[in-house]
Amino acid sequence: MGCNYSKPYKNDPSTPNVIAAYQWDERECGFGSNKFLLADEPDSSKDKDNNKDEFTKVKAIIEPKLDAAVDIIMEYATRGCFCDSLDFGPAIDVINKEWAVEVNAELVGYACRYSVDAFAWKEWQYNGQSSRQASFLVLRISKVLDNQPTEAEAE
Repeated sequence: MGCNYSKPYKNDPSTPNVIAAYQWDERECGFGSNKFLLADEPDSSKDKDNNKDEFTKVKAIIEPKLDAAVDIIMEYATRGCFCDSLDFGPAIDVINKEWAVEVNAELVGYACRYSVDAFAWKEWQYNGQSSRQASFLVLRISKVLDNQPTEAEAE
């Protein structure tokens, strides 16, 4: 899943309470899978709210739908040239306006207080000879606060 170590998706003030993420594992140079892989999940030993048990239900809703998110990435993400990292911008728009809306509606219907959205960022990577800007994408899962309506409830 690339060589990134930061997790800026957890520090984004527009989406507090991120508890988990599926990261895009881009296939490039013979490595990677072009799938979303679970990269971050609640740690029950540190989680005072016990999100781990609830997260099992959330995974059961999200994971069967990940192939549809992969299809969106494959159709809408663009690359300037062979050595460029993917531009996820167009794909994120489709994921957040279509795929995530459907998943979030199901999460609400299942009485889960969670929501999912796509988040991307870029980091500079250096391989000892050259550097390049690499793009990263996650589907982040956030716990919705009790006083905060989910997207489906707000409509």
